[in-house]
Amino acid sequence: MNRLDELPASIGWRVYHHQSADVYLIDAYRAAKPVDYPFQTPVPATDIPLELSENLKSLEELYQYLQQHDAANSFKKSYINFALLLNQLLELPVLSFISDDEEWDFAVTVQDGFVERLKCRCDDLIVDYNGGQTNIQPLVPEFEEDAEFLSDLEALHKAVPGVAIADRNVPWETRLHGIAIEEWKRFASTETLILGLGSFDPPEDESDWRLLRGS
Repeated sequence: MNRLDELPASIGWRVYHHQSADVYLIDAYRAAKPVDYPFQTPVPATDIPLELSENLKSLEELYQYLQQHDAANSFKKSYINFALLLNQLLELPVLSFISDDEEWDFAVTVQDGFVERLKCRCDDLIVDYNGGQTNIQPLVPEFEEDAEFLSDLEALHKAVPGVAIADRNVPWETRLHGIAIEEWKRFASTETLILGLGSFDPPEDESDWRLLRGS
């Protein structure tokens, strides 16, 4: 845990042990603006590299395309590199995620210095990186009138030929925190949710959070 002192000075942090789930949780926040309640703010990106490494070239190219089409806000490159940094410092598998009730639903798993899995929703596209392959699942909108706002799959394929694009045949998932929940269950091998995932209400598991140390 002392290795967390090597994080950039701009990042404040607290480590909790979730007693019922038996996992360690890291709350990251702006060191210059500490927060009273944990797990409420995005990871500060000021001193986190935003460029992805060469072995994640397909993800970097996909991000650039999405950014050009105003669809990259949910693709959190800083969370990828922060997870890689935590994995390097702690030498433990890391799941890093951000999810809210509006747009963000992103999760990345890092193990042994490599991105093992990544999943997020960018507008009408589910980005799914697994085992070195980037796949995209276009979603069917709930309302027909939204069809005019869908991504141009032909243009996407031309721009990022190394990415596999499936047919648009999957309904748009409206479940709150759907991707974060899916990846948390996979990572922790449990059906028990934490930190208020799947609910608009305040977390019900706060009594399980045991503060171990902070910056």
